[in-house]
Amino acid sequence: MRLRYYPLKMPLRDPFTIAYDTRREQRTLILCLEDGTYQGWGEVVESVFYRTTLEGLQQELETHKEWVETVFSDSEPRSFYRKMEEREISLPLRSALDTAFYDLRARKQHRPLWQYLGLQRPAQRISSFTIGMDRPEHMIRKIHENPWPLYKIKMGQEGDLEILERLRKATSSPFRIDVNGGWELLQALKYLPRLKELKVELLEQPLSPEHVSQHQELKKKQIIPIFADESCQHEDHVSLCAESFDGVNIKMIKAGGITPNLSLIQKARERGLKIMMGCMVESSIGISVLAHLLSLVDHVDMDGALLLAEDPAEGVRVHNGGCDLLDKPGTGAELKSSYLS
Repeated sequence: MRLRYYPLKMPLRDPFTIAYDTRREQRTLILCLEDGTYQGWGEVVESVFYRTTLEGLQQELETHKEWVETVFSDSEPRSFYRKMEEREISLPLRSALDTAFYDLRARKQHRPLWQYLGLQRPAQRISSFTIGMDRPEHMIRKIHENPWPLYKIKMGQEGDLEILERLRKATSSPFRIDVNGGWELLQALKYLPRLKELKVELLEQPLSPEHVSQHQELKKKQIIPIFADESCQHEDHVSLCAESFDGVNIKMIKAGGITPNLSLIQKARERGLKIMMGCMVESSIGISVLAHLLSLVDHVDMDGALLLAEDPAEGVRVHNGGCDLLDKPGTGAELKSSYLS
């Protein structure tokens, strides 16, 4: 068995800004597990919030590389995951290894990932297209350049409400607002009624994750559904989030891969929470995994590869809000041959 990895720097189509970060390129580490005949692919990106750097991820992976090549050959995915926990591999790196392992197993059985996981065939869900924080005229330009049935608008800067009012004049498509914890409680309470009027269908992480209880005040208003992102990192947070949010946003990198996210989804459903599945700015290797889990979620944000100037991978393609699920084993995604050197 062999583990290969590819550190890549992926330029973005436009600078991308959220409440706590601005970037012009996304750096990512793409993994490939192979046994000579079959390959499984995974991805983990550099992130300010999750404190991952490309150099750090490479260094950690190199530390565990020989162990992974020895252990994964005689393990099932959940067993392999427990061994990664025992070895204290970081959650972001664990997410890429877990995904690659599931992908490899599904390809060896000649089944698409959703079928290997025992799920229903993925239903179509309309993915949002993300508009990062910018000057209003630039945000409007991006909307005009990317006609889409649903937009996620990143907010958390001065004059958010005025900006949103200008964006509403540029499109009739519904909005989702993602603040990444950039508002204060009184500010959010003031905005809620107007957000409803501006066709905002949900509000994601309006307040800092350390203020989970304050989100209860927003939830009680029952004006717009409130979703947790940074406040819900893993399944232990679900019970607390159920008191303060209407739904949770799951991501591979947050919980540590497919294995823990399946458990998180089940626990969230038991508490009556809606499920949004989100992405990072990442290649089609990361995005393709999400497409196989669509039957489990209510909302999805899987536009990450569309924000790249060039996607280094081939896989599920997202267009006009929907996606084409490839008729291939595993996730159906792989790195383009020009990036394999």
